[in-house]
Amino acid sequence: MALLIRCQGSPRASNDGFPCRAVSDAIEQRRTVRECLNCSEGGYPFHSPHHNRLWYVGLVLSGIQSAKLKVDRAAVHIKAIQGAVDEYVSGQADLVSKQPDGTKKLRFASQPPPAIAILVGEVVYQLRSALDHLAFDLVNVNESRIQLPSNWMRNCQFPLLLEVPTTGTPPAPCALPLCYNFFKKSLPGISKNAFTFIEGLQPYYRGNGPTQLGWLEKLANIDKHRHLHIVNPQAYQSEYIRSSRFSSEAIVRLRDGAELKSALHTDEQLADAVHVESGIANPFVSFDESALDENTVDLPVDHILELCADTISTIVIPAFEKLIKNP
Repeated sequence: MALLIRCQGSPRASNDGFPCRAVSDAIEQRRTVRECLNCSEGGYPFHSPHHNRLWYVGLVLSGIQSAKLKVDRAAVHIKAIQGAVDEYVSGQADLVSKQPDGTKKLRFASQPPPAIAILVGEVVYQLRSALDHLAFDLVNVNESRIQLPSNWMRNCQFPLLLEVPTTGTPPAPCALPLCYNFFKKSLPGISKNAFTFIEGLQPYYRGNGPTQLGWLEKLANIDKHRHLHIVNPQAYQSEYIRSSRFSSEAIVRLRDGAELKSALHTDEQLADAVHVESGIANPFVSFDESALDENTVDLPVDHILELCADTISTIVIPAFEKLIKNP
């Protein structure tokens, strides 16, 4: 088991790259030390401003390593979700229900199993905590050499703000980009480069990166604090026509219980058609619209989660590798 050591400074300098002799003794004896109480107030003898920085001894993975492992673990859960959805969909024999008035409706025989929502929570947990591990390592580097607050570990997290912060009375949105050190409570002492990158990923912006992290934050809040995610079955009604002059395919997404449209093409197009095919295809499971937004209900649950994971693995982690190495 790795040693986790917090040193508050010592006048007894050591030459082994660690802040005090008590730490060095712990390393040699392989003892577990939670607090280095053998220290007087003051900084490290070689970097005096490094108060309350954590020193890791033994097999403790870095934030980069643990974040990558968590994304990998999330991918395993996403595959499990895909398998659970496939099993659920395969059990839906006939999705078209004829009504007494002659209309047809999309009808699933059952609702998606709760296991899918449980797996969603597992994915969301791994991805959200991956971000926090990265943030923790960034603060612990303490490139600015400030005296970190004594409770910084308790408050440290990767901020994800869904709305632009407000200020003043009456409250008005803050100017964007936010001023440097706006996240000083959760990310004390980070560099301006790190702040600029993290602020630029906030979900109150839109676009690639902020959008996916916004989804992740909403999903995490619901799963942690409210209830299991509501997932809804859907499918596509398709209609393919071919004439001597053209061919065309029209597709419309339908929710469970929705009435099938009598036709997806115009009367003129259908009159000219020599071949018409129609049916229900590609049933899938989506998040409830209230969880995210109306633009995401067209996307399967596993695809939303894959986009969140890809954002962390291709955008966030590579940037943090550079920021932690060269803040």
